[in-house]
Amino acid sequence: MKKTLFLLFLVFFFAACEKTSDIDVPPNPPMMAVFGFIEEGISVVIRLEEVVPVFGKTKKDPVPVSGALVIVKEGTNTYVLPEWPGLDGTYLLQGFIGEAGKTYHLEVKRDGFPDLKANCRVPDFVPLSVSHNYAAVPDPQEFSDSIRRIGFTWADRPGSRDFYRFTSQAIYNGFSQANVEFVDQNLSDESKDGKDIYTGLGTFWMENMGNPPTDLKILFELMVLDEHAYKYMRTFDAAYYTDDNPFAEPVIMYTNVQGGIGIFGGVNRKFFNTKIY
Repeated sequence: MKKTLFLLFLVFFFAACEKTSDIDVPPNPPMMAVFGFIEEGISVVIRLEEVVPVFGKTKKDPVPVSGALVIVKEGTNTYVLPEWPGLDGTYLLQGFIGEAGKTYHLEVKRDGFPDLKANCRVPDFVPLSVSHNYAAVPDPQEFSDSIRRIGFTWADRPGSRDFYRFTSQAIYNGFSQANVEFVDQNLSDESKDGKDIYTGLGTFWMENMGNPPTDLKILFELMVLDEHAYKYMRTFDAAYYTDDNPFAEPVIMYTNVQGGIGIFGGVNRKFFNTKIY
């Protein structure tokens, strides 16, 4: 009797599962995403794409937004960025170069999408020198001859809030390359105004194939960001490192774009070459 009741329960359970429910799906109005960084000495490039909707059919590849009116203003100057031939959704005006210390205002108009606005300021400061500390330690897993550790230090500018991002790469044996991995590539001078900023020790491995490494150099890229770019990159890294992790909390991407999403930020950068041996 109990077995019969259990089988009847399963029949009704699966029959109930076959029923469809009418759920009101929120509307997905079209929206644009902006990707643009204005950098000292570099041509200004703005990229526009359609925002992937939360509900409904999604598209695998990014969909560029063509035919938009893209305007960047700086002081009394107004620049209209045309769409670059052959690169849909990419807007670039030859000769329009970012300048340190200036504030830029972005306006984007396109039929079928809300108007977009954003602003950024290119930092007028970048450290002129960095120091480093370096160490080589045995590799306990014997994947390479040794694990290398290196960290970088520079002086922060006093009296202002500064935001930093950095990357580093090791070049050895003339052509081999290895990325230096740090715990966090984004730093600020919060509670450290005017003091030394330290990256912490980064790690890299050199695959030597039994031959001692020669001619080791470290390329260090130091970027000073405005606050918008800094907040965006922090959330970008968080999203990148939790990708494909079903147990990770969703990351809310920072945006400073009114009427859409994305980033319009300011950057100033400098490269440093350090010869280890």
